[in-house]
Amino acid sequence: LVPEPYYNEAGYEKQQGTMEGRHNSRQYNESTLLLTLRHMILTITKPISHLSPYVTAHFQSRRSAILARIKRITDDAVSEGDAA
Repeated sequence: LVPEPYYNEAGYEKQQGTMEGRHNSRQYNESTLLLTLRHMILTITKPISHLSPYVTAHFQSRRSAILARIKRITDDAVSEGDAA
């Protein structure tokens, strides 16, 4: 995985190092994060019945790591907002 997957999209590598590229990359990452979180919540609240035990076990075992990552992301967003 790469820190800025936006630039892996065809044609977008030309924007790397530009103000437009940084803005678009950040929006891409934020949208991807929100979609991932939405999917996680849906998977937790409405798991496919025969997968339910695996879903529960997965999220119970990864709970701390997931919450820590979300906290880091929100803390970073608040810090960036303060700097703006």
